[in-house]
Amino acid sequence: MQDSETATKQRLFEIIWGELDPNLTYVMKFEAIDRLRSLSLDERDILKVLEVLERHPDLMVRHEAAFVLLDFEEKNPSLSKKMRAVITNALSKRARYDKSLVVRHETLEALGYVGDESCMNLLLQSTKSRNKDIRESALFALQLLRFRLSGAPLSELLSRYSRNSSHQPESR
Repeated sequence: MQDSETATKQRLFEIIWGELDPNLTYVMKFEAIDRLRSLSLDERDILKVLEVLERHPDLMVRHEAAFVLLDFEEKNPSLSKKMRAVITNALSKRARYDKSLVVRHETLEALGYVGDESCMNLLLQSTKSRNKDIRESALFALQLLRFRLSGAPLSELLSRYSRNSSHQPESR
């Protein structure tokens, strides 16, 4: 017998793939994948989200799958290195090859938050894209990733430049 949360996750994946009703709108599918963020996901669930990111025909659903992966990774800092690498590789692949600029933007941004050194070349290459939105997304992700890899917590960056802080950014 399944527990309630497991049954809910199964139902949400059925909605995402249109198994219950092939006429569901992508908005309903988007809402279903977004709802996954409020549940306790395990690595099996994440593999299903990775499949959505890789294969779903609706760009907004793939976009939200990238966000679910980012959210999962941030909520699970003790995630295994193997699973972290699987997530990073999937995000990198979509950032490089997805036909949708919306999905590419979201996966680039997610790499800034959850990526590692292996993402640097992709982000650097993406800063040279002909598309302005992709260039700016890659630049943001690259700066964020560099800051994260420096070991400083993001809260330090925020407090450094908050209105209440006495520290002022240096002039160039």
